[in-house]
Amino acid sequence: MLLPEFLTFQQNADITLCDGMGMIKGLELTGVSVSSKYRVPLTLMIPKLLKECEQHKLSVFLLGSKPENLAKALDNQQEKYPNISIAGYHGYFDHEDPVANQTIIKKINQFKPDILIVGMGMPLQELWIQNNYQDLETLVIIPSGAVIDRLAGLVPNSPKWMSNAGLEWLYRLSKEPKRLAARYMLGNPLFLLNIFWAKYQDFCFTHTTKNEVKPNISRSKVNQIIDSKINSLDTKINYL
Repeated sequence: MLLPEFLTFQQNADITLCDGMGMIKGLELTGVSVSSKYRVPLTLMIPKLLKECEQHKLSVFLLGSKPENLAKALDNQQEKYPNISIAGYHGYFDHEDPVANQTIIKKINQFKPDILIVGMGMPLQELWIQNNYQDLETLVIIPSGAVIDRLAGLVPNSPKWMSNAGLEWLYRLSKEPKRLAARYMLGNPLFLLNIFWAKYQDFCFTHTTKNEVKPNISRSKVNQIIDSKINSLDTKINYL
């Protein structure tokens, strides 16, 4: 595991969404089948969420991006959703500075948003949330990557066919090669390496425990467990 803190964040989250096709494909490589309908791209979810917030009078606070990008995103959403209660603060502050962090937390708590959207990029946003969520007066916190820049109209969404084919990373790389080259050219192979390493370990475990008592669980059972969790998540989402 290359980012143990990120794993801790995912395990502590109330709901973990599958944002990209990479996760779906990765699960398939391990022998676990999950329908692509459970993919929830934040680039599509957040605009729908903002619309619902306006209709149900829920307040939103955006934290992240450059000051000018954040201002543009706020202006765009105020224009698109005139009755929405929305505010924000940029992400260019010293995240290691306790004083700076307390200043940001104070601004958020003064606004008392129902939903806090944090867009600082992964894993910085997850680590910041993990370290500060207990001091935040908000109901929901959503790490969102570059969503604020997208709300500002500065980062285009990839064509739908590329997203569905699991190639959104390639589209984004073509648009921002300097910023994303290391992330995708190194990150994607490392992701695959981790999957194949896990499969290799599973293979070794299977073949070295032939004469031992094995756990009474199969791949089909794993799939059943995942389906039950997914159905439970559907129920929660429908309830909300």
